[in-house]
Amino acid sequence: MTPAEAQIRVQSELHVGENLVWSGVPDARRAAVAAIPETLLPGILFGGAGLFVMIYEYGAGSTMPKTSSRWLSPMLAALVMGLPFVIAGLINLLRPLWIYWKRLNTSYGVTNQRVMIVSGGSVRSVKPGDIFDVKYRERRNGSGEVMIRTNFSCIRRIFWRESRDGSTACQTRRKSQGRLPR
Repeated sequence: MTPAEAQIRVQSELHVGENLVWSGVPDARRAAVAAIPETLLPGILFGGAGLFVMIYEYGAGSTMPKTSSRWLSPMLAALVMGLPFVIAGLINLLRPLWIYWKRLNTSYGVTNQRVMIVSGGSVRSVKPGDIFDVKYRERRNGSGEVMIRTNFSCIRRIFWRESRDGSTACQTRRKSQGRLPR
């Protein structure tokens, strides 16, 4: 999604009397890469443990004497014991791809009344009164990240790219200093 498309999308969600101060799109690649360290270790541990349990159970079960009533038990035990762990590991390993796909369809907007996150068909809003702390980091190329901490102690990390007119969220925040807490 381009910054112009994001602006149109965010403007379509504005309430009466609300003015758009800044809109942008996330850097989907950067968000996905940032998620890799927190998903890699659990994915490998869960998936590896599941595979280990499946192999061990199948090996232990296949050495048992074969009877006509127990011909499926080694494979069934291996699947029941190990498959949930393998699935959990795969979900963890595929999470960066999910984050990338979700960020491709996400737009951010800052208005004079709220901060908006438009993703898919849903709009999540944060009112200025709910914002506890805002931290940002701007890179030399105009991209950066904004972390918004609300009264509910949720941290939202927003990765952005420079908008079409050259302004960034940091510059826009400086222009509207009275509207959002520092």
